[in-house]
Amino acid sequence: MVSVGYTYISPLGIYSKNLKSPKDLPQGAKVAVPNDPSNENRALLLLQSQGVIKLKAGAGTNGTNATPLDVAENPKKLKIVELDAAQLARAA
Repeated sequence: MVSVGYTYISPLGIYSKNLKSPKDLPQGAKVAVPNDPSNENRALLLLQSQGVIKLKAGAGTNGTNATPLDVAENPKKLKIVELDAAQLARAA
């Protein structure tokens, strides 16, 4: 394989009108993630990198896409809601 071109991957962020950090999420909070496989995977990996959830070993890596079914630990009992990407901004 050879590279045929470069691509731009937009940074992914966590947005809230009221919270300063993902660690400030209250018990049972709803967290909306994109419902398309690649961006949902990115969102779940971001939540994991912030220490909010923990995914099953290997989920979201090596060509696999993580889904809410791959959440192994969810200490705050967050409700992960899958939404169309166009609806995410209005859901905040």
